[in-house]
This record gives sequence, structure tokens and C-alpha cells, in this order.
Amino acid sequence: MKINNKNNVRNIRFYLLFLYIILIIIAIVVLKGCFQIFMICIANAILCFVIFFNYCEFEYSGECISFKKYSVFKSGYIRPFVEMPVIYFKDFEIKRCMFTYILVITFDNGTSAKKNISLSLKWYNDQQITNITKVLTLLKEKINSEIS
Repeated sequence: MKINNKNNVRNIRFYLLFLYIILIIIAIVVLKGCFQIFMICIANAILCFVIFFNYCEFEYSGECISFKKYSVFKSGYIRPFVEMPVIYFKDFEIKRCMFTYILVITFDNGTSAKKNISLSLKWYNDQQITNITKVLTLLKEKINSEIS
């Protein structure tokens, strides 16, 4: 099962590019002097944000859990990403922080200390968050039933 926020990121990029064009037009046509330079600087900051805006993908294949980031300019995934076997998965928690969710996954391989990995679920909608929660809950129940 793959869940990604590619469409959400594409929509946000479109709206920000539209905002960029409007700000440039306002700066050129309406404003003069320092306000014009200030508006162009804000528009360029928005353009930089749009260019380097990545999307993420959650994948559960049955044997592995992975979170990958993809960029517009690079082929394949970019770091950081998480890919762990299911047998090391122990627990998860989803926290809400302002306008985004943070997923904290606990992995334990039995030999070293437990590792908590925090992943930001920016730009995922509520349905996608619910799907990720369902998959991880079923996985947790499956692992707990195999242990007992």
C-alpha cells in the first residue's frame, strides 16, 4: 500500500506560482520604490519555496515499512528516508502540532536500544493520515498476536 502527498503538493505549488505571478504584476504595475523591491523579494522567496518543495510517500509492502521523499529535480528518492523490516516495528504515535501531524515510530531490533523516529506528515490530508494510522494499527496488532 502506497500513500503519498504528491497531488496535495502539486496543488500547493500551483497556488503559490499563481501568487508569485500576482505579486510580480502588482510590484511592476502598482508599487514604486522600496515597496516594489520588497514585493519582488517576497515573490522570489515564494518561488524558491515552490522550487525546492518535496513530496513524501509512505509504503507498506508486507515485509517493509518505508517513508521516502521525492524531489522535482532528482530521479529516485532523496534522503532522509526510513526503511525498516516489519519485525522491528513495535509502536507508533501520531501527534498534532499546529497545522501538521508528526508520526513517531518505535523500532526495536532486540540487540540495541529502542529507536524513535519522528516523521513530519506535512501536506497529507486527514483521509491519508487515517489510512496510515489504520495500516500501522493493523500491523501492531498482527505483531502483538504473533508474539503472544
